[in-house]
Amino acid sequence: MTYDFCSELGWSPCTAAQAPKLTLRYHLAPPPPVKVTFQQGANGYAGTQATYFDGSGSGYNASPYLRVDASGAQKALLHFDLPTIPITATVDEATLRLYQTGRSNGNTLTLAAHGVLADWTDSQTNQTQRQTGVNWQTIGLGSGSDYAAEAAGTADLASAGGAWIDLDVKAQAQAWAANPADNQGLVLLQAAVSGAVTYSFCSELGWSPCTAAQAPQLTIWYH
Repeated sequence: MTYDFCSELGWSPCTAAQAPKLTLRYHLAPPPPVKVTFQQGANGYAGTQATYFDGSGSGYNASPYLRVDASGAQKALLHFDLPTIPITATVDEATLRLYQTGRSNGNTLTLAAHGVLADWTDSQTNQTQRQTGVNWQTIGLGSGSDYAAEAAGTADLASAGGAWIDLDVKAQAQAWAANPADNQGLVLLQAAVSGAVTYSFCSELGWSPCTAAQAPQLTIWYH
C-alpha cells in the first residue's frame, strides 16, 4: 500500500495550506540579573546627599559622620539618585550598607531606615525645616507625616564599630524604581535601645577619619 502526502509545493490537488509544517515551542532564557552599586565618588557617581541633625536646630551636612542617638533627637537623612534603574525593573535584592565608626558607650541600638515622604536639601535641613522656609510636618520628623511609618529595613547594633552594617531595603528600592518621583531618600533613626547612646557612621563625604571607600552604599540587583 502506498500513502501520499502533500509536498511543500501546494500543487493541485493539494493546497498551500496543506504543505508540510514544523511547529516549535520554545522560550528564551531570562537575562541574568544586573547588579549596580551606588556610592559617592565610585565610578564617577555623585548622586548621594546626606546630613544629620539634632535638637539644637542645626544640621550637619558638612561632617564626616552621620549620627543617630537613643533619644530620637539625632536622626540622619540619606538620599541616592538611581539614574540607571529602569522603571520596568523588578528588584531582586537591595542592601543599604553603612560603615559604623563607633558609639558613645556600650548600649545597643536597633537602627531603622524609613522612606522620607517629602523632598529635602542636605545643606538646608535641620529638625525644623527640610528646605529654607519649608518646614517638616512635625519638628524632628513625624512618623506617617514626614516619613513612612513602616520601616524599610532595620539592623541591630551592638558592636563598638569599625565594621559595615547591612539593611535589607528591597521593598523600598522596588517602590523607587516603579515611581522615581517618590524617591525622597531615607531617614535613619532608632527603633529600640537599651539605654542612652549615640552611634556614628561615615557620611558620603569620605572625610577623615573616614575614607571615600567607607561612604554609604546602596547595592541593587534587578532584572
